[in-house]
Amino acid sequence: MALSKEIYSAFEDVVGSENICDDPVIMPSYYSAEFAAVILPANTAQVQTIVRLCNKHKLKFRPICT
Repeated sequence: MALSKEIYSAFEDVVGSENICDDPVIMPSYYSAEFAAVILPANTAQVQTIVRLCNKHKLKFRPICT
């Protein structure tokens, strides 16, 4: 499932363009499952905003901590 440009832009506004990726060539290096995007938040506030956006747009998400 690909994210619409509007939704991708909303996530990008939260974490910055350098901390979100939907490139199918790069994404498997973060995790072995298929996702619409990989988002790398820097702090708790960004995580909270990302979860709110996922809920608003009815997107499933999987938090992964390394």
